[in-house]
Amino acid sequence: MDKLNFDNAFYLKLGKEGMWKNELENGNKARIGWSNIALEDIQNENWSKIKKNIEKDYVDRGKKTGSTQDYNALKIFCEATGNNIFITFFNSKLYW
Repeated sequence: MDKLNFDNAFYLKLGKEGMWKNELENGNKARIGWSNIALEDIQNENWSKIKKNIEKDYVDRGKKTGSTQDYNALKIFCEATGNNIFITFFNSKLYW
């Protein structure tokens, strides 16, 4: 096996209760689950608006914690470069 060179490694969750595991098995795609965030806002790097939308979503669902963690995870994923690696586990296998 060739050596992998990367600066940062991040864990990628396969969605609530592993809902995107089939995407991984069938096409090596990474899915993200922020359906309340517009793709246009991500593409335009409108991070202040994105953070407010995630915070509002948490408030609307009655959740008191987690919005900052969600925001940071989305931003890391979207700003990742070729020097970052995302890993996940499924069916006793490590995927990257």
